[in-house]
Amino acid sequence: MPAINLDNVSFSYSSKPVLDRIDLHIGEGERACLIGPNGCGKTTLLRIASGDLAPEMGTARVSGLATELFQVPEAEQFDGSIGEYLDAALHPLRSIATHFYYVADRLEADANLVEMGLEYDQLLAQMTSFDIWTLNARVAQVLAELGLSAFTDSGLNR
Repeated sequence: MPAINLDNVSFSYSSKPVLDRIDLHIGEGERACLIGPNGCGKTTLLRIASGDLAPEMGTARVSGLATELFQVPEAEQFDGSIGEYLDAALHPLRSIATHFYYVADRLEADANLVEMGLEYDQLLAQMTSFDIWTLNARVAQVLAELGLSAFTDSGLNR
């Protein structure tokens, strides 16, 4: 499980807040259980932690990255091609991969870069947490199932 940090998170669907200044910190490798009565905001909290919803106030981070990075553009409001939509939706994950490979190459050239070693470890955790290793295969599979194989992109292949 990736590290989850919600700081001062608030959210409401109407004038009555569902979440009001919530702090939640779950460390890497820790397990947590979220319990409460119906309608108290459990699902909303999990949707914010997963990036499906953006908090109205506060910050939500998973493995050190703001969850708003993983919000997919609304297809109905996107003015562009399918390929451009996929590029926009996958850009945050591809950026992690690009930076990971850059840091890996730098470390291969000079293993004494201690700070880069720490950055490499963080990027490696993100690559694994978000399963970026299989991103292209998963995208290709979904596109094939939709009959859109022509839009398959291999931007993460090294």
